[in-house]
Amino acid sequence: MKFLKTILIIIVILVAVGGVLSLIAPTQMSASRSVVINAPKEVVWENVTKFENMNKWSPWAKRDPNMKNTVEGTDGTVGAKQSWTGNKKVGSGSQTISALDPMNRIDSKLDFKEPMEGHADAYTVLADTAGGVKVTWSFSSAMSRPFNIIGLFMDMDAAIGKDYEEGLANLKALCEQEAAAAAVKTYRGYRVSVTMRPEKTYIGKRETIMFKDISVFFGNNLPKIMADVQKSGLAVDGVPSGIYYTYDTVKMQTAMAAAIPVKEVKAPLAPWETIVIPAGKALALDYYGSYDKSLPAYQAIDDYIDEAALTPASIVIEEYVTGPMAEKDTAKWLTRIYYYVK
Repeated sequence: MKFLKTILIIIVILVAVGGVLSLIAPTQMSASRSVVINAPKEVVWENVTKFENMNKWSPWAKRDPNMKNTVEGTDGTVGAKQSWTGNKKVGSGSQTISALDPMNRIDSKLDFKEPMEGHADAYTVLADTAGGVKVTWSFSSAMSRPFNIIGLFMDMDAAIGKDYEEGLANLKALCEQEAAAAAVKTYRGYRVSVTMRPEKTYIGKRETIMFKDISVFFGNNLPKIMADVQKSGLAVDGVPSGIYYTYDTVKMQTAMAAAIPVKEVKAPLAPWETIVIPAGKALALDYYGSYDKSLPAYQAIDDYIDEAALTPASIVIEEYVTGPMAEKDTAKWLTRIYYYVK
């Protein structure tokens, strides 16, 4: 009986100590690391939002080169999920994109199965800074009592932080290498870059126009739209633009809009249409020359799309930065093309 009493006292003491420790131990475990990457923000964003690209710089991919990854949903979008199964160093589990703030932040939910079950939140934040883009990669996991006692004996920041530092170093090398290659590579003599376009609002007129009548359509409408926009007090947010929805080379016609970008529209501006182009990924190209000789520029974009295995979206925007109103030499006319892709 004395032995059993001693055992009972020890158990009570251990439970009491455990209870006290669970009260003082942290219930949240986290880690965070940052790096500055000398590359366009668009390049960095592509590599931190798509699972296909994440696997190129993930520190855990190196732990098991034979790790099996499967992706459900559309990669790089909210709801996309990657599941992995690997050796003892990487275990198994899944990561699901839970939120996206384009070009700024991606949030993910992590569900671990092996070597032990668990859940965590991860997020990556991009911020413009001197020298490039500051990337902050963070992780947090709730620890319920009494299991949170482990936090008193294990430094999660040090344990996970080392992997995060390795991953960010890999990401930096990858992005800067891609940026350097893109800076010198051309397509049919043109440089094509990837950009994330914010939502844009326009005041314009939309019609289906024969190719031969495009210039007349612009001439008849852009000056009037600009005059009405300025008269209404709306703030102009860019240069006169052409928005192209379809381009039918059989019927030789296009569904398009002559438009002026504005910052905010609180009420309709008759007789014009308010056009909102959602935020999206686009290929950008600067074309210098007369409008009727821009075909090679579009062929260059097509080459890029084929090489990168992209899917064209339904919108092309031409921004007429410099044109005949300001410059007589057609070689100096600058048209900035944004070709939306998926």
